[in-house]
Amino acid sequence: MNTSLLFKPSPLIIRIPSPEKILIIYNPISSAGNTEALANKLDKELTLHGKIVEVLTSEKKTKGYTRITEKIAANDLIVIVGGDGTIRKLLDLINKTNTPIYAIPGGMNRYSHALTK
Repeated sequence: MNTSLLFKPSPLIIRIPSPEKILIIYNPISSAGNTEALANKLDKELTLHGKIVEVLTSEKKTKGYTRITEKIAANDLIVIVGGDGTIRKLLDLINKTNTPIYAIPGGMNRYSHALTK
C-alpha cells in the first residue's frame, strides 16, 4: 500500500484561521429572554481566551442592520444567538461581507432551555 497518497493535501480541505475579533448578536426575546445571558456568558469566556468581543442586541427590522454592515465586515466571526427569524434577517447582509457565522439556536423550541444551563 502506498501510504504517501494518504497524506497528500486536498483542494477541498481549507485552513480555517482562529478568529480574533468576534461580534455576538443576540435576540433578546428569543428563548424567553435567555439569549442575553448566553451571549454575555460567551463574551466572558471568549474574552478570557484573548478574543476581542462585542455584543449587540438584534434589530426588529432588517433595515436596522444596514448601519452595522461595516462592523460585521470588520470582524472575523459573527455569532448569532437567536431563532430562525434572527438568522434569516442577518444572512443576506453577512453573505455580502463574507464574514463567517456561527449560529446558536435560541428560538422558541423545546431545546432552548438547555443552552443556558
